[in-house]
Amino acid sequence: MKTRTLLLSAGAVLLAIAAVAIWRWRQPGARIDPALEAALNNIISDYRKIIVLVEDADTLDAAARARSLAAGRVLFWRKQNALEEISRRLLADYQQAARASFRGSTDSIRQFIRCLNANAALHDADKLAFLDLAEELEAAVPPSANGGDPLAAPLRSLHDDLQSIQLAYREEVTRIFRSSPRAGNPAGGKNGTRTCAF
Repeated sequence: MKTRTLLLSAGAVLLAIAAVAIWRWRQPGARIDPALEAALNNIISDYRKIIVLVEDADTLDAAARARSLAAGRVLFWRKQNALEEISRRLLADYQQAARASFRGSTDSIRQFIRCLNANAALHDADKLAFLDLAEELEAAVPPSANGGDPLAAPLRSLHDDLQSIQLAYREEVTRIFRSSPRAGNPAGGKNGTRTCAF
């Protein structure tokens, strides 16, 4: 009798563990897309490299400066292409989730939000690489979005946070990008971070 009770108890514990594991696996944001994570990390890496290459370019001799700016241009366009690809994907995922009244997966968007909010390795300035993307995603949220859109508040909050960072760094970023004699409009994009005329 004791053996039977013990076996039933062990089975109940195993069932509870399996139920918790399945529940956690199905929670939004529990799954991470390695390809999206790699793309986001590559954008951050390219953004950092661009800033380093351009920051002190005016102190270099002409040949070194030309090489530095050429490398910056290559990195810039690679970063831009990756951002555009991610933007298309996340906007499509958001629209698909909205059409399904957010009953489907929003993992990619949640992963993007987590990348910027929870990644301790990111500096505030690194996050500026994603300001226009955050603005595009936030603009996709209807103004009348209510409790039926679980992404509305996190996307608005992320966009607000990035705008605050931009205001804090605007002077420094502008100075860095103006160091290039061909910079023209140093900040280029709508928010001053996504495009830069090298």
